[in-house]
Amino acid sequence: MKKLLLLLILSFFSVQGFAAGCPDGSEPIKSVSADGTYFVFNCSSNSENVSQSNNSATTKEKTQIEWVDGLYAKSLTDEFNILSKDFSKSVESGFSLITPLGSGDFSGDGLPELVYGIQYSDLKKGSHIKPIFLTKTPGKGFSLFKPIMDIAPYTCNLRSSVIKDFNGDGFNDIFIADTGVDYEPFPGCQNSLILSAPNGKFINATSSLPQILDFTHGVTSGDVDSDGDIDLFVAQNGINVNVPHYFLRNNGKGRFTKVPDGQLLDRGFSYISHQPGNKRSNFYFTPGLEFVDDDDKLDLILLSGKLQGTDNNRIIFGSNSGFKKSDALELQPGRFGKKSAGFNYLVTDIDNDGDNDILILHVTINPLINHSQLGTDLQVLIQEKNRKFVDKSNFYFPGITFDYGTWPKSLSLIDINNDDKKDIVLVAAHGIDDPLAQKIGSQIKQAPPKVFIRQEDGSFRPLNNDLLTGGEKFTLAGIRPIDIDNDGDIEFVVQKNSEKGFTLQVLELTTNKEEAMYYTGPTEIISSPLFDGRYSFTVSRHHKDEGSKRLGNGYIEINNGIMTVAKEGRTLDTGSIDLYDSFEGQIDKKGNIVSSLKIDIMFGTDAPTLIDLYGSIDSQFQGKWKWNSSWEVILEFKKKAKEHTLFDGRYSFTISRYNENDGSKKLGNGYIEINNGIMTVAKEGRTLDTGSIDLYDSFAGQIDKKGNIMSSLKIDVLNGKTDVSLVDLNGSIDSPLQGKKDHYFDVILKLGKKD
Repeated sequence: MKKLLLLLILSFFSVQGFAAGCPDGSEPIKSVSADGTYFVFNCSSNSENVSQSNNSATTKEKTQIEWVDGLYAKSLTDEFNILSKDFSKSVESGFSLITPLGSGDFSGDGLPELVYGIQYSDLKKGSHIKPIFLTKTPGKGFSLFKPIMDIAPYTCNLRSSVIKDFNGDGFNDIFIADTGVDYEPFPGCQNSLILSAPNGKFINATSSLPQILDFTHGVTSGDVDSDGDIDLFVAQNGINVNVPHYFLRNNGKGRFTKVPDGQLLDRGFSYISHQPGNKRSNFYFTPGLEFVDDDDKLDLILLSGKLQGTDNNRIIFGSNSGFKKSDALELQPGRFGKKSAGFNYLVTDIDNDGDNDILILHVTINPLINHSQLGTDLQVLIQEKNRKFVDKSNFYFPGITFDYGTWPKSLSLIDINNDDKKDIVLVAAHGIDDPLAQKIGSQIKQAPPKVFIRQEDGSFRPLNNDLLTGGEKFTLAGIRPIDIDNDGDIEFVVQKNSEKGFTLQVLELTTNKEEAMYYTGPTEIISSPLFDGRYSFTVSRHHKDEGSKRLGNGYIEINNGIMTVAKEGRTLDTGSIDLYDSFEGQIDKKGNIVSSLKIDIMFGTDAPTLIDLYGSIDSQFQGKWKWNSSWEVILEFKKKAKEHTLFDGRYSFTISRYNENDGSKKLGNGYIEINNGIMTVAKEGRTLDTGSIDLYDSFAGQIDKKGNIMSSLKIDVLNGKTDVSLVDLNGSIDSPLQGKKDHYFDVILKLGKKD
């Protein structure tokens, strides 16, 4: 039984590889997404009306899927910013497309360095940008890894890498696969090699590779000639049929020579050839060298699929004479059928029976979405007998076939929740929740999962995305599960993409729900009358850069656990108070609250949006504004109103302002009426020098049996100004009600005798 080899190879589709075309037979038009992070392929306007039957895996709701929790985002920090222009020698800049290329310990300190590729995805002349190598110093955070950055070559369009010790000195080196400019005439580019050198230095050893301008789309490594060093296999994906897939033999010092065509890989598998239907044979996205069967020979995995090629995925079992056609095995295509492309894989003994099995990540297309590749299917092939595989995907990943959603590029098998069972994490360069890739017609589908938790029976269940993202869109791109700080726990190293570069972020994880940074309470609850009563509330908006702004206030009434906003005493600065009638909520016996409110959080936009608000009776409950998830809406309860009739009646009042420099200034007067403990300002006999007397209609107050008063009033304290805002006024029946206006004036309301 061979050791488990986890070879995670990033591999991408190219524009010329979009062979499936549009549903009407026309070719798609390539453009760049609004955020510049991926290509968009637009078909003609008629394509929106194409029947769903054009895709063998139809779009449907995944109601049968069992989503799980148990792992939560604890904190998300911005660690390091990268601007593409700082590492490019291109005169012209463009939209930055970010590619995670892997990680490995280059410094020898036991902590992994991170490698990223950048390309200007819309430049037909190429990018000419260095790969990015980042290192972390304990106590200091991330920085550029200068020993490599100082000598790193400028590259064209990086696709994948192999990080291994190629020169035998005990330190990691890196081979970088470079596709080249992804526009006609698809000229290709030179692959790159960086080797370690004495005294912690590195050299650009690209000259130690064959000088070939090719369309490399994937690379894998292994000791194919059994001489004790690491060799390479390079897969092509271009339109030039005269450039074969090829092996590179290592001399043990990191110098590679091209193995003659046909010597190791059968010539019948070496060359791409064009076939009818704008497809190609021997068209591989990702290769792999693994010990799959029960002998001691490396086997060659070639991932393809009939989405764009003529072949299903295959294994060519190794022999003393290399990888021959007679030893090839074609694998089952997965649940996307003929619309599938095998994109990456893992080899592992998933059923713990002593031999290796294969897990394959498939993607597809959907004519109803204007993207060239999307979706997720996880296929599990169990090796029940030597070289005999049975598809058991439906057991291990029940219902996990999505023909929409941002497409993953690789997968990791790692224990992320410390339960001694290895889980699955998918890497998608465009984030977890990408509405542009989830929109079918006018409906935006729920984002497919990217994290799967291993269960007691050996199967996997998807982790609720919102536990990681909090419902934010385009976040947690390029997830890499790594113990980045060497503390024994796995973190998610992610990137926040922009058109100009990216920000490296670290997501700390926790299995403790109480430490979660996003709401993890129930989304459906059983109402309970335990907290019935009347509560005052304030509603506000919050943005991390702009702080909080109160939008309004009022009273929530709870009856048999059902929550509504009372008609009287409510204010809303950003729209009609009638919007409060849209409020719906429930509270359970533990005080958990599930509610929603249609509200506009901006002034003057007249675009109210329904926002889900979650929380509890003892804490504020909040939700995200769907148009911009960096804005939060917060509804905060104050104390339960204990209405009491003891002080019911009519009281005169005066209202004034005060500051220590100007002293007191009377602003107005009137009458307050108390009925069942609820306080309002009477319509008659009221005056206000600084604004309309209608402002008194905003007054809302309560009094308890001890005479304590909680109230609020919208008012301007200066003559001739229009600075009207809500002021909280608290006190008692025997002392003035007092509150702050702009931290400069005190507003004082003094009650007179009861009529």
